[in-house]
Amino acid sequence: MRGRSMRWLWLVLAAVMVAGPAAAGDFTGQEEDEQTLDCPAPGESVPPNQEPPGEGECDEETETTYQGLVWDNDVQCAGGGTDAQAAKLYTTGDPAAMAGGAGLCNDGTTAPIQGRVVIQGSQEQGGFTIYADGDKDNSPEQAQGFLRIDAGTDGATVRCGGEGGKMDASDPQPGDTQENCG
Repeated sequence: MRGRSMRWLWLVLAAVMVAGPAAAGDFTGQEEDEQTLDCPAPGESVPPNQEPPGEGECDEETETTYQGLVWDNDVQCAGGGTDAQAAKLYTTGDPAAMAGGAGLCNDGTTAPIQGRVVIQGSQEQGGFTIYADGDKDNSPEQAQGFLRIDAGTDGATVRCGGEGGKMDASDPQPGDTQENCG
C-alpha cells in the first residue's frame, strides 16, 4: 500500500510540473548556489537570477569579484527525508494540528523528472502555499518552471515563474505572475 501511495504522489508531482510552466530554498531543498561573481560595471545591473553585491563588496579600484547567490534552476534536495521510490518525502511542523508542511523532491537521482512539490502553512499562519517547482534539466520546457498558489482568508493568488527570473517557487519575484502561466 505504501509503495502505491508514493507512486501516486510522484504521478501528481509529474502531472503538476508538466501542466505548469517556468523553478528553489525550503525544507525540501533549494535552487541556489553561492559563487564568485564579477562585479558589475558602473551603471550596469546584475542578472535577475543573481544576488547583487552588498555595500562595499565591489570597490571599483580594488575589487573585481564578490561572493553571491545564483539561482540556477538546478534542484538540490535537502538532506534527510524518507526514500519514496521516485523522490524523497519531507515533512515539517505538526500534521495533527494541520500546521506545517509536506513535500516531495527529486534532484535526478531517482527519476527522470526533477523538481519539488510542496504544501505548507496553517489557518493560524493565515493560509497555505502549494507549489510545483521544476528543474532546468526537465523536458518538455514547461516542466522547468514553477506554479505556485498562495491561499488565505483574502482569496488565492496564482503565479508562475517568469522568463529571466529566479525560477524558484520558494522565492517568487514581482515578475512571477499569473500571466506567466500561459
